Amino acid sequence: MYNNDINDIIENYNSECIEFIREHEESALEPLILNGAWPSQVPKSFLIDQIKSRKKLRTKVPEWANNYAIIVPPEQNLQQSSSQWTAMFKADLSSCSVVLDATGGMGVDSYFFSKAEKRVYYLDKNPMMCAIAGYNFKQLGAEIEVINASIEDFLANNSGEFSEVHDALMYEPLLVYVDPSRKVENEKVYNLWDAEPRVYDIWDHLKLLSDQVLIKASPMANIEESCIHNDRAAKIHALSVNNDLKELLYLYTFHYEEGQKQRLIAVNIQKNDNQIFFQSSIEYDEENGLKVDNSLLQPIPNPSIEAIEVGKLPKEEDEFKSGYLYDPWVVLKKLDLMKEVAKEYSLVSLHPSTHIFYANEHIWDFPGRVFTIVDGFPPNNKVVKKWLIRERIQHINIWAHNYPESTTRLKKRFRIGDGGTRFMIFTKIQGNRHWLWIADLESKEYTKL
Repeated sequence: MYNNDINDIIENYNSECIEFIREHEESALEPLILNGAWPSQVPKSFLIDQIKSRKKLRTKVPEWANNYAIIVPPEQNLQQSSSQWTAMFKADLSSCSVVLDATGGMGVDSYFFSKAEKRVYYLDKNPMMCAIAGYNFKQLGAEIEVINASIEDFLANNSGEFSEVHDALMYEPLLVYVDPSRKVENEKVYNLWDAEPRVYDIWDHLKLLSDQVLIKASPMANIEESCIHNDRAAKIHALSVNNDLKELLYLYTFHYEEGQKQRLIAVNIQKNDNQIFFQSSIEYDEENGLKVDNSLLQPIPNPSIEAIEVGKLPKEEDEFKSGYLYDPWVVLKKLDLMKEVAKEYSLVSLHPSTHIFYANEHIWDFPGRVFTIVDGFPPNNKVVKKWLIRERIQHINIWAHNYPESTTRLKKRFRIGDGGTRFMIFTKIQGNRHWLWIADLESKEYTKL
C-alpha cells in the first residue's frame, strides 16, 4: 500500500496520470501491467487502484465519476462508503445546520451534507483518507474542514488540540454522524457492540456535544440494538435502493417531548441508471399506525387490469388460481411491519410464516412487488414436470419462500434456468399446505406529479 506516500502522490498527480487512467479504464489490467508504459510520477499500484476503482465509482457515486481530478481511495474504503443515493437521502434527515462526520472515510456523506447547505467537519483517524478527502473536496468545490483524529481523541481533547473546533460547534444545532466500521481486525461484524468506534463507550460524550446523533448500522443488524444506555432512537430508517436493503439509520434526538413515540420509517429509492425516478416511504408509530407517502407518484394507467372486491379469500374450488400476490419491500420486512401493511391494504395472510400476501384486487401503489396469478396447484413432482413439458418451458424464475427446499435445489431438480417475468413460487399457504403459484411479475411504471 502507498499510505506513506499519499502526499507525494497528490502533489505529482498530474494531467499525464489523469490521461493514462482515462485511456485505460476499460482495458484489461493483466496485459497492461505486463507490457504497458506507465507514468513515472506516481506508484504503479496507485494507478492500478484508480483504474479498478473507477468502474465501481460510476455505479456508486456517478456525480464524481467523470471528474478525473478526483483520487479514488483503496477498494476497502470504497466498499463501505455510502452510495450517492443513500448519502443524498441522509443529507436531508436532520434540521441541524452543522454536521460532524465522525467517521469520514471516503467523504461521500460529508460532501452531500455540504450540498444540503450544512457546515461540515470531516473527521477520520486515517491520515491517508484525510489527505485524499481534503484533496477531493477542493476538486469538487466543497468547503469542508478536514480533521485527522479519531472521534475518541476528538471528544477527549475538547480543551486541548481541538478546543477551537469544539467552541465553534457550541453555537449552532449540531448533528454527529457515525458510520462505524464493520470490519474489525479483518473480521466482519454486524452489530454496534463490536463495530468501531464503539458508540456505547463514547455515548455520554456524544450527548454532551450534539443535539442529534445519526448512526448508520449494518443492514444485517437487529434494530433492538438501537437502544443505547436507555436512549431509544427517535426514528429508525430502513433504506433500500431498488428494493435492495442498504442501510439502517438510527436518529437520536436529545431534546424532545417526554413520551414521544419511536417512529419506524421504511424507504425505498427507485433508480433507473443514474437517475432517481421516485422515492416512497411508509412511516409507523404505535399511536398513529401507518402513514404512506406516495405524494410524488401517479400510475401510468393499465387498461388490462380490472379491480375486483378486495380482502376476500378465493372460493375453495378456485384454490388460489387467480388474483394477485403481494411481496412487501425488504425494508418493511426488516422493520417487521408486514402485518400493518397487510391491514392497510386489506390483504389476506396466506400463512403466519409466509410473508407474501393475497388479494383479488390490483393495487397500483403497493410498496413492493406485485404478481398476477396465472395458475396454482400443489407442487407434486410429477405434476410440476408435466406442466413444464406441456407449457414447453425453457426458462422461468423459481422462488422458494417458506418452503422446505431452497430455490437453488429446486432449480437443479427441474433443470430450469432463470429468465423472463414469469415465476414459479413455491411456498406454504393456509392449512400448512405446500403450494406452487405460476405468476407474472408486474413491471411498475410511474410518472412524477
